[in-house]
Amino acid sequence: MTVSAFMETRGARILSAVALACQGIVLVLVSGDYSSVVPPALTFCAMGVVGSLLLRSWPRTELPSWVAALTALVVGAGNAAVLFAIPGPGWPGYAAWSAGAGTLLCLGLVVRLRAGWAGISMGMMFLAGLAWVLATGRPLEVAISYVFGQSATVALWYLASRWSSRTAVAIALDQNRQHELAAQMQVHERTAQLMSDALASVARRARPVLELLASDVPVTPEVRLEATLLEAELRDEMRAPFFTGTEVVSAARAARTRGVDVVLLDDHSDRPLAEDVRERVVARTVEALCASRGGRTVVRVLPPGRSCLATMVSADGRWDLDAEGFPLQGESAPAPPGPPASHEEDG
Repeated sequence: MTVSAFMETRGARILSAVALACQGIVLVLVSGDYSSVVPPALTFCAMGVVGSLLLRSWPRTELPSWVAALTALVVGAGNAAVLFAIPGPGWPGYAAWSAGAGTLLCLGLVVRLRAGWAGISMGMMFLAGLAWVLATGRPLEVAISYVFGQSATVALWYLASRWSSRTAVAIALDQNRQHELAAQMQVHERTAQLMSDALASVARRARPVLELLASDVPVTPEVRLEATLLEAELRDEMRAPFFTGTEVVSAARAARTRGVDVVLLDDHSDRPLAEDVRERVVARTVEALCASRGGRTVVRVLPPGRSCLATMVSADGRWDLDAEGFPLQGESAPAPPGPPASHEEDG
């Protein structure tokens, strides 16, 4: 939240309403001091309008330049209208309530990060007082004292606003850093959890085989096959995470049990695929592995930007899948193996 956004809060609007009510009470109490109450009344209304514009919600809390210029115009012209409506000599006293009201508008400009226009407003207030002093024959010191205290208040308010703005920026940057650190910690925790789960899965599957290999029991062909299959599955999880947790795992294990050299590769990077496309690739990979009876079967998910999404090469041929996971035109996925053909011997 920026300093300018404070003007759009409920608290700022309540305080402004209280200040407007106080200025209205003063105007009513001193209405008899004016030669005509119309100029002060119009000034009160005009200052209320620009005050509401200062408190209005603006896009990105940025006050339009035309509102700042209008505020400066109202401060200058309003003070002139009020001062020239005071007929008596000497110090105007509470009849010059417009100086305080104009100062409040200048403070609003400062908070709205329009300090330049606040300075212009104070300058116009001084010019209004100077014109009034010269026109009525009052001492020049009256014009200076008329805006001296108001200018000091605006200057101090400007310094406080600047320091508050810097503090707000520093706090926002610190909060952003804290959010980034929290997000990084979540990523690290998630990564650590995934690694822990992966290691636990490897340990759960490898422990029985390793215990058999470490024991004094003779290593049977079944144990060797189980160790070979486990090694291949672990290798697939590293080289082809695309197929991890799918039916391809069991299909590859069954194919390797039949003596097929299965190679699974995933070069598609981390960019996700649509779930239906992934399911089609998995289904056709399972079909290819089930149809393989020997030799080598290589299934590769290609890098992004290739004309094909995946390729399957086996002793029976090659199949390419398009970006939607369908076989390219003129190709079809391998059919599951049928029963072996019988051969009659010549008698």
